[in-house]
Amino acid sequence: PFRYLGVPLHSKKLNSRDCRPLVNKIIGRIGYWSSCLLSYAGRIKLVRSVIGGMQNFWAQIFCLPKKLIKMVESVCRSFIWTGKEGISKKAAVAWSQMTLPLAKGGLNLRDMYILTIENDGIK
Repeated sequence: PFRYLGVPLHSKKLNSRDCRPLVNKIIGRIGYWSSCLLSYAGRIKLVRSVIGGMQNFWAQIFCLPKKLIKMVESVCRSFIWTGKEGISKKAAVAWSQMTLPLAKGGLNLRDMYILTIENDGIK
């Protein structure tokens, strides 16, 4: 295995251990943002744009494991509701509700599981 543009390239399907650098980058970004006093709207915007972009970059190359998607969603959920980088169980709204469009009462966040399936070609 080797890296190209920061992404590990393998001849086989990636496992969650191979995708650990993505989680570490996301936790690093959230750790930096945790020191800032951000509102809910600011945290949602950062998760939607920066974290979503990082996930999308990796998901365009290959199918991400479900375990990785759950880890990233739990870190993002924790950051949105608590403003901290650690994983917590505090959630005022279910993640499935947060991924709905604004018109349906959601926060218009991307559902990475559905995005991974679409990029893999399975519908």
